[in-house]
Amino acid sequence: MKSHTDAPIAQRLERRFRKPSDIDLEGFKAYLLGKYHNRTWALELFRNARRYQDLMSNLSMLDSFSKSKKYHVLQSLIALSKYLGCYEEFKVQIKTHGIKWRKASSLEAFLRIRNNSNSSILGWLRQVSEVLGEDSATFLEFALISGLRITESIESFNLVIKLSREHRLEEYFNENLNTLEHFAFPKIFLRTTKNAFVTIVSRQLIEKISHCEPITYSSVKMKLQRKHLPMRFDELRDYFGSFMVQHGNLIREEVDLLQGRIGESIFTRHYFSPSFQELRDRTMKAIENLRTQA
Repeated sequence: MKSHTDAPIAQRLERRFRKPSDIDLEGFKAYLLGKYHNRTWALELFRNARRYQDLMSNLSMLDSFSKSKKYHVLQSLIALSKYLGCYEEFKVQIKTHGIKWRKASSLEAFLRIRNNSNSSILGWLRQVSEVLGEDSATFLEFALISGLRITESIESFNLVIKLSREHRLEEYFNENLNTLEHFAFPKIFLRTTKNAFVTIVSRQLIEKISHCEPITYSSVKMKLQRKHLPMRFDELRDYFGSFMVQHGNLIREEVDLLQGRIGESIFTRHYFSPSFQELRDRTMKAIENLRTQA
């Protein structure tokens, strides 16, 4: 039950969101695209906010969502509240409803490991590659062997295509080290908490990607939905990390580096300095083994 002091806040939010037509959606989209360097993330925020804007004055509905969906919807509504100038009121609503974000507990992490279905991810990858077009199948191959987050994979895939067409691929792909150097494009790949620094990849796959058409998350998602196939993009990144440690002769710190994580330990920050040529050779060999299995 809302307290007397909370009622004016809820009422102000309700007035603000009385009708969806009151919101300048195109202006909001432009705001997000200008604020966030990652276009895919900005558009995801826009889609969620447009769909769930009515929840601004009724956050209790968030409890019916999964943790992941709840997080993404709330992020979108926060962005919308900032655009509309009612962020302070919305923060009070979040606190009033007792909504908190927290890291997974050790038990939750254990259960995720115990119940993981990564052993079947390669079968899923083969299945969807048969029903999707060649460009989408090439993207999924890249997502698997890069170990990137799905949004980063899309940004990288499309950037290779763009720069190749502009005859500027050497600005991104270091042929001597077989690396896509994400750090050269900080506005796209270096963010506050989630980063991508480098990806080791063969010249052959880069050439293959260069001949593809750009893709979007929604286009691949809709193709899978039309075929009634599950979405398992995030598991590709999980499988890459596990495979590289278990079968690729890479240590955890090396996998973290390839997946955009720089740990807080003194060893990682000050002493960890692998030979990149040697890391490249071991990683390329492991990738070939992974592609053979796939």
